[in-house]
Amino acid sequence: MREVGEKTGNPEQVIAALRAAWLSTFAQGEMTAAQQIAEQMMEIAERSGSRYGLTLAHYAQGVSFYFRGEPARAIQHFEATIASYKETDWSGSITQPQILALSYIGWVLWHLGSADQGRAKIRESISLSERMKSPASIALSLLNASVVYMDLREPGNVREAAERLFTLASEQQLREYVAWGSVWRGWAVAEQGRTDEGIALIRAGLDSAATLGTRAGLPHYLMALSEAQERAGQLEEALAAIEQAFPAVGEQRLYLPYVLWRRGELHLRRGDETKAAGDFREAIAAARRMGSKAYELRATTSLARLLDKQGKRTEARAMLAGIYGQFTEGFDTADLKDAKSLLDELGA
Repeated sequence: MREVGEKTGNPEQVIAALRAAWLSTFAQGEMTAAQQIAEQMMEIAERSGSRYGLTLAHYAQGVSFYFRGEPARAIQHFEATIASYKETDWSGSITQPQILALSYIGWVLWHLGSADQGRAKIRESISLSERMKSPASIALSLLNASVVYMDLREPGNVREAAERLFTLASEQQLREYVAWGSVWRGWAVAEQGRTDEGIALIRAGLDSAATLGTRAGLPHYLMALSEAQERAGQLEEALAAIEQAFPAVGEQRLYLPYVLWRRGELHLRRGDETKAAGDFREAIAAARRMGSKAYELRATTSLARLLDKQGKRTEARAMLAGIYGQFTEGFDTADLKDAKSLLDELGA
């Protein structure tokens, strides 16, 4: 397609070929290569003046930057996706990029410390996809909603979104989304106390994703398994799942702070305070590099609690107050309520 497009002078054929290459590369978790393809799309779109190509290139750039752990750069491209989008350019398309961009903006906003705004964008993306009757866009909006609600530690909302995702994906025969829906349903069920059922659902989803060869998002799914196993008291199995997640992170640097924090929590449960503290500090450093206030708060809360246990209350309070003070909204979220409760204890 690319060769034909170049010979005929049709830039949109070239962009379509690059889009297919980008999708395949992204699905394999090869984010650097995906970023390079997205840059080629952008160059051709800007040179040719293709509005369709510009919308698509901004979206591909945004997703690539996001998973590479650069949310602040990603949100700029997602906003540009929405600004350049015209519905007439996308008639007949199974996905609508402005809907997908809205969904990702919601996820990014949570990372940047604006959970309330993030929730609003997620709801907006689902509502818009339903009005446009775009099943694939609805599915991705529901998938991102499941992930954001998991990050917010809201199992009831995760289950609602994941149930809808699983049902829709099954009806539309969207196999990847069926697998992902199974994972998030399993996490929510396990959080609500039915751990055996939840673990079985997560494993089924992971097995399906492996059959399809999908690696994008794999670290998050392994973390869902690890959390369900920990809730079931299976600490060794939970730690093994985390160790699998480290190589799965690869170029998906977005997940590194989360994986480090989870391992630290398990080391703490197993009584190894030295390893736990090391993981928490690494998680904080990784979160700061990518600008994720949400992950930094979570890891700092865990480290502050450990420092307080070790008699370092002044250090713990100063550390936690520093990151907590950077938030201006989302105070009803589990992480911020947990941090506020600990701050009150440390100040007593």
